Amino acid sequence: MDISNSDNWEIIADWNLHANKASGSVLYPVMIGEKILDVDGDKPLIAITTSTASVEPWWKFAGWLRRKIYPNFGDNEVVSTLNRKDSIPLNKTKLFYFDDMFTTDYALSISIFLWIQHIEMKVYQYIGTDTSNNNGNELLNTINSNVQAIGEVLGIGEN
Repeated sequence: MDISNSDNWEIIADWNLHANKASGSVLYPVMIGEKILDVDGDKPLIAITTSTASVEPWWKFAGWLRRKIYPNFGDNEVVSTLNRKDSIPLNKTKLFYFDDMFTTDYALSISIFLWIQHIEMKVYQYIGTDTSNNNGNELLNTINSNVQAIGEVLGIGEN
């Protein structure tokens, strides 16, 4: 798996998100809300990068990432949100590897925290091949050791 090669990555979302009243609540009348992104099930490696200038120094995260699957039970659409919830850091790139048994297409549910009023976000999907025959833990260790390399290739440095 060559995650430092930019040809092995495909951008699947490029958002410039602003808070709006339609998504708001009583406490925060203007907010960004949730974004849903469909993803190919055979591509378990995702990179998310965020950028925003309007943050307080103690804010470290942009929101939560959850994965949703859509089992097909006849005419009824069933949405299953898997229990795993991952944090999305602010002004950084983070890799997410879904190493479980699901090979079906899935969706990413990205919930932006209420207090963030503007954020730029890009979501990349790894489209290269894995010829290393690593198991999930070895692959995750390899991925974690190359996080900085992917940020450099994508032109995103850690702030």
